[in-house]
Order: sequence, then structure tokens, then C-alpha cells
Amino acid sequence: MRWKISLTLVGLATLVSGDVINYGDMKQYDSRVKERPTLTGEAIWLSSSTDDGFDVVLSKDMQSKVNNILGSCGQDSNKCVNDVYNTLKDTTIEVDHKIDRRHFGHLLSKTLKGSTRVLRTFETIAEMLYTFWVMKSREQMGDSGFYLPAIAAANAAKASNATAVTLSAGGSIIATITPPPEPKAKLEGSAAPQITTATGGAPMIVMDKDLASRLNDFVAMSQPGLCNDGEKFDNEHPSRRRQSKLASMGHAICVAMGVISNSGMSGMFADLSMLEKGQYHLSLQDAVPAAQDALGIIKDFVTAYTPVLGLSSDEDFSLVLAALIFNNVINKASFQAQNVLSTDGALGHWGIDGNPSRTEPSCPDPAKMPVSTHTAICCWVSESR
Repeated sequence: MRWKISLTLVGLATLVSGDVINYGDMKQYDSRVKERPTLTGEAIWLSSSTDDGFDVVLSKDMQSKVNNILGSCGQDSNKCVNDVYNTLKDTTIEVDHKIDRRHFGHLLSKTLKGSTRVLRTFETIAEMLYTFWVMKSREQMGDSGFYLPAIAAANAAKASNATAVTLSAGGSIIATITPPPEPKAKLEGSAAPQITTATGGAPMIVMDKDLASRLNDFVAMSQPGLCNDGEKFDNEHPSRRRQSKLASMGHAICVAMGVISNSGMSGMFADLSMLEKGQYHLSLQDAVPAAQDALGIIKDFVTAYTPVLGLSSDEDFSLVLAALIFNNVINKASFQAQNVLSTDGALGHWGIDGNPSRTEPSCPDPAKMPVSTHTAICCWVSESR
């Protein structure tokens, strides 16, 4: 069981004076996590048992990688912090499945609102890790986690807009660093995902085959029930009241949240945030109540994490993510380069409107065709047939 404790802000010594971040007594950042999460690969786990701050845990692989960076970057503090940051921003983010992830996203966005910089979360963690390392006489990290009070994160966010930031702790100046340049969205696959139509007019989402493969692998590793929001949804929408297809909607919500968390810049699904919709717009028409509620949860989650991850706040982004996940988890359709959305009505009816950027030439009305030596090959269907 994860234990909960409220930390009063009285006595917190984290202050900002100009462009100086004074972390104060480093003992206040000791990890509060009693039960370590099981993490694989290079990952960062984030949680919050209260609104006072955040729990941060690095996987063993990530901890080892950070130790290697700090042990080899020399005395150049700016290089050390930026190298750690560049490693962190390319890793997998895992948000504690036992907490309300939407509330966590709102808390994180609220805490970091003083910064104009996307991915400020990773900058703050990098600065903290470097500060810990220096304060411990440049020893290897023996603990993979720490607690970050919300007030410390908020003050660090405000200072991050400066061209140079001085880090201080325990009454000593640790380093003066230059915040790394803002990341730019970069397409990893051969083409950005796109909204289009299949033969017959059904909505279709096309994507790079490697992105589809990564999504399939991600869903295959996910387990039903490992998400507070999904469990809450299932409790509020008992399966006996839903069509059998919708019995897995809670799991679909959890999968969607996991995909969204890794769709920001540098995330494994970053190409999803570069959606090209052209002039098409996706919509879920005549949605059954359970599907409408689930869609609202996903939209709210995207809104909460947009400032933190640099996601698109466009409604089409939320709809496309939901459509892809519903198609996979509920309709059992694997992710493909071409994903035709189901129109069986179990959720409602996925509709598409707007004019495509490129249209096929239409056949002229035969009654208005001039006499020509060329033969036009067209088919007309009379309204009476």
C-alpha cells in the first residue's frame, strides 16, 4: 500500500531571487514512496498522493544512465544538466495508475504554469538530479527517487524563462546553467498520421507502419484494471448495463491515457501529435452514453496534459486518439498503416465531414455533354433504382 502524508509548506526553504533557484535543505526532497513501482527499461514514474508535491522515481536502467552521464560530464555543469535533460525527455513517462491521472495532469499544469517552456518537467528533474549529485560530493545515486514539493517546482518553472539560472542548495551555489533550447516537433516516421476516407466513405486514419507497430506493442503490454480512471469508469458503468463490446471501455481509457502521456515532443508516439487532418473533421455521432462519457474523459485528459507535453489542443487530436484506441481495444482491430473505423454502431457512428484537399474528378451530367470524338467512361445510377 502506498502511504499518504501531507507536507506543510511552512518552513520550506525553496525561494527564487531573481534568476536564482535556492533548493534549501535537500532533506526535504527525500523520497516518500514506500512501495517502489516495478519499472522496466528507461522510464520515469510520476505520482502525487497529495496536492503538495510530486513523487518521482527513475527505473534502474534510467538511474544507471544518469549516473554514467554525471560521472563522465566533468566540471561543465551546464553540459551535465543538459545531457541529463536530453536523456530524460526521450524516455517513457509512467503516471501512477493508482491516482486520478486527470487531476494529476491539472496539478502538474497548474504548478508549471509560470514557465513558457514545454517539457519544463524534465528540466526541473535534471536540475534536481544534478544538485543531488553535487551535494553528495558527486557520488553515484543510491536512491532512484525523490519528492518534489509543488512550491519548489513552481518556483523553478518561473525561473526557467531566464537566459541563465543559478542553482543553489544548502547555503552554497551549485551551478549557473543555460536552459536548453526549446525542442522542435520532429516527424520520426515516413509521414504524419492523417484523417481521410476509405473506399465507400468510411472514416480512415492512416499512419506510418512503424508507429502502428509501436502502438500494438504498447497495448499488448497493458493490462486491464491498471488505471484508477478506468476502474472508476467501470464501477460507474457496470458491464451488465452495457453492450458486451463496451465492457472493455475502462481498459480503453487506461490505454488512451498511456498513449497520450507519450505523445508529446520526444515521446515514443510523438508523431500522433503531428496529425494532419486536411479539411476533414472526425466526429462520433449518436454516441451511446458510455462512449460519450469515455470520450469526455479522454478529451479532459488531453486538455490537462497539453501545457506539459506540448500536445495539440485541437479537438480532432482527442477524437483521433480515442477512435484509434476504441478501434483497437473494443473492436479488437490491430493498428495498421490504414485504420478504417468501425461503423457497426456499438459506440455510435464515426462520421467525417469537410471537403478533402484533393478530390477525384466527377463525371458530368450526360444530358449536358457535348458531342465528342472521345468516349467518357462513367457510370450513373438513377434515383429510381
